[in-house]
Amino acid sequence: MSKTIERWSQKNSDCIVRIARVHNLAGELARIERQYGEQIVVEAKTYPGFWHSPAGRKAGDGQLIAVAKILNAVVVSDDRAVRLACMLENIPCIGWTEFARRVTLTQPRLPGIE
Repeated sequence: MSKTIERWSQKNSDCIVRIARVHNLAGELARIERQYGEQIVVEAKTYPGFWHSPAGRKAGDGQLIAVAKILNAVVVSDDRAVRLACMLENIPCIGWTEFARRVTLTQPRLPGIE
């Protein structure tokens, strides 16, 4: 899928990816972007939101959180804004190291041991 999207984005300057038949995804994305786009407030402390990343307003962080919320999925990210939004939305979030561990990419294989 990523190669297909890469080809499309080479042909078009803007590439839009849509997940079909996901009820209320657009509404949830709008809510997430409004709540966490500019800033994220945890208790009395304010943190930069999704739009303060190098990608700015084109960042896909809001989409990631909205899809995870709707589909009850686990988010994989080391980004602080994403992790804070996941915490506030009660979405499981793991880092890339934990993801690699779970898919056994970093676990050494000893000869003769399965």
